[in-house]
Amino acid sequence: MPIPPDSVYANDPQVCAKPTGDIMVVDTGGGEYSTITDRAWHVLSNTNHSSLMSGHQSGHEQVLSVVNAVTKAYIEGRDEPVLFVMHYATPVVDKNEKESLHVPFQSMRHGIKFDLTPKTHGGKYNMTIEQEDFPIKFDGEKIFFNIDKTYSRGTRSLRLLRTYIGSRNEQNVGTKGSPEEQENNS
Repeated sequence: MPIPPDSVYANDPQVCAKPTGDIMVVDTGGGEYSTITDRAWHVLSNTNHSSLMSGHQSGHEQVLSVVNAVTKAYIEGRDEPVLFVMHYATPVVDKNEKESLHVPFQSMRHGIKFDLTPKTHGGKYNMTIEQEDFPIKFDGEKIFFNIDKTYSRGTRSLRLLRTYIGSRNEQNVGTKGSPEEQENNS
C-alpha cells in the first residue's frame, strides 16, 4: 500500500510503503512484555505462566499463555532472513491479526540496543545485537520488521538471534527438522 500523498512523509525516501503481510512492530507504549500472533510465530515451549490481557478498545479480559516462540524476519539489505526467538511473549490467537508487538525494553534488559528515531529525523532506526545492526522499517506511522511463520527444510542455514532471555549470542542453526527441534538442539 503506497504512502498517502497528503502524508508529511509522502516525499521522504526513508519511508517505506505500508506493510501488507505479518509484521513485528517495535512499540514502546503499553505493556511490559511482547505479544505475538499465532499466525506468524511457531511456539517453541510454554512457560507455564499466564497473562491477563485486555485488548485495545476491548470490553473484556482474557487469560493467555506466556510462551517462547520463533519467527522468520526479513531484514532490509540482507539476502536471507534471520530467525528471531522471543522469550516470554503472550500469543494472541486471531487469524486476522497481522501485528505482533515487541516491547524493546524487554530486549534492552539483555543488552540489545535500539535506535527508534527515524532516519529522516537524524536517527538510525535499527536494532543492534552485539555490534551488528538490523535496520527497522518505518512507514510514517510505525516501525517494524516483516515476519512470517513459513519454514522450509530446503532453506540454507538461518542465523538465530535470541532477543530476550538466555544467550544474546548469535548461532548458526542448521535446517534439519522444525524450528522447535533446532531450538532443542542448540
